[in-house]
Amino acid sequence: MDHLLCCPALVEEQVYLKQIAKSSFSYWNIPYSTLPFISRGHGLRRIWTSAARENLALEDISSSRLDILTNAFWKANQSKPFIPTRSFLESLSEILDNRVLSPFSNLLPRQDLLSVLIQEFSLQTHGLTDSLHSSPLFGDWNSLSPTDLPFGAKLWSEPKNLFGSNAFFFMVPTTKSAPMDC
Repeated sequence: MDHLLCCPALVEEQVYLKQIAKSSFSYWNIPYSTLPFISRGHGLRRIWTSAARENLALEDISSSRLDILTNAFWKANQSKPFIPTRSFLESLSEILDNRVLSPFSNLLPRQDLLSVLIQEFSLQTHGLTDSLHSSPLFGDWNSLSPTDLPFGAKLWSEPKNLFGSNAFFFMVPTTKSAPMDC
């Protein structure tokens, strides 16, 4: 049932349902029915984004990456009854401090290429990445760093953790190969 309420294929039906519900609430004069509804996740993510911009040096983090990070933190922690902003800021600060040490400080392939690869090869897991470089197109992702756990990473300990999962690994080559003599 949850999938029906967020399925992209049913957007028109979802909008229609929302309009019918709003008009019914308005017709019945239900108090506060005209106020916009903001979900818990959306509200918390907005608070986390503004707190991060105010309290942390985010000059190297784009707005889209910060949005991906708040979404990942929300997904990983949404079952908790209370998620303090301080927890998000501390977790974000830890990954920012570790970014210099990360072996994954590279660029990902273009999103359209990743989408094709995911679809054609039925990829499910983004392997050996970190919070600052994981792609939201994958359902799961693995990291070597425990600081990525609050953002939904699964800790990589052994290759057997990926049995039964199609994983994507990407590292940019560090050196260019010399041309071959024929």
